[in-house]
Amino acid sequence: MPIYLGKKPDFLLGYRFEDHWKEPIENVRKRLGLA
Repeated sequence: MPIYLGKKPDFLLGYRFEDHWKEPIENVRKRLGLA
């Protein structure tokens, strides 16, 4: 699953994906307020 940071809001650039890449995407979306 590629992450296109250029197409995401700036706040995502500061999100530590390396710490959370193992989480189900639904959990990540909920944490970021996208779900």
